Amino acid sequence: MLLRPILAACPAAVLLLASHVVTAQNTPTFAELLPPSQNALNNSRITPEIFDDVEWDGVLQVAFDGVKIDPGQLLLVQKAQNPPSVYFTPNPVYSPDYSISGLHLLFLIDPDPVRYAPDILHGFWTNVRILRGEGLLVGKGTQPYFSPSPPNGSGLHRYIFALYHQPESFEVPKALQELTGRDAPNRVGFNITGFAAEHSLGSPIALTFFTIQG
Repeated sequence: MLLRPILAACPAAVLLLASHVVTAQNTPTFAELLPPSQNALNNSRITPEIFDDVEWDGVLQVAFDGVKIDPGQLLLVQKAQNPPSVYFTPNPVYSPDYSISGLHLLFLIDPDPVRYAPDILHGFWTNVRILRGEGLLVGKGTQPYFSPSPPNGSGLHRYIFALYHQPESFEVPKALQELTGRDAPNRVGFNITGFAAEHSLGSPIALTFFTIQG
């Protein structure tokens, strides 16, 4: 399932790209993006209650239909139906080549349970690369994006993007290979910190999230 069929050279890739190109002139710096990201994550108890440590190799930003949102922004469920675009702004303490080096894993989870579905995995992308200059993430969608649909009356749901380094030896577990369908059983009850520990992923290198009222 293609999120954005833009790179003809990579027809099998899932592309997390916006409809516009962000240039250096209108892109905030890491120093400008980090404090609001950290504050939103702390205020929403994502850190340290779910993730007790974040490396902050960079900052993630999310865009729906080409419009970037603030960390923790409350969205109408209709606004999050199309696959999002995800951007990465690297921490300047790292080499300029960081943006094209290594592979990453990107997860999208809803940790806010309802009676029948605790911790839902809404997206899982492997072999994610960070494109030089534009900060766009490009990866293969092992589990396609499942748009949020929290039940009415279920309260506020936090939809968290977590980016990890992908170990060289990483193999996608059979239970998560090519999951399809909104009710796929391995999508429900997904424990991201347990998964990270089991597969030696370490701490996430960047986090961001949005919210939707159920």
